Amino acid sequence: MGHGRFVLFYLLCGVAAVLAQALPAPDSTIPMIAPAGHLRRARAYLLLYPHARILVLIPFGTFSRMVYLPAMVVLGFCSCCNL
Repeated sequence: MGHGRFVLFYLLCGVAAVLAQALPAPDSTIPMIAPAGHLRRARAYLLLYPHARILVLIPFGTFSRMVYLPAMVVLGFCSCCNL
């Protein structure tokens, strides 16, 4: 999946997340929670590419390093941060 296709995939998943939350109760006054849609997109990406590796910047104070991590590790870390 290239950059353009990923952007399209990301946006379509965002629209699907909005519709999934808005269609059951269109008159709801409860605000939409953004991380829920983001996590759905990440899970969908993981289902499409289970063995993908993601380039991540890991900061160590004034020193930082770029490493490839499995998508499952990155998704798990993001899920824990959003709790």
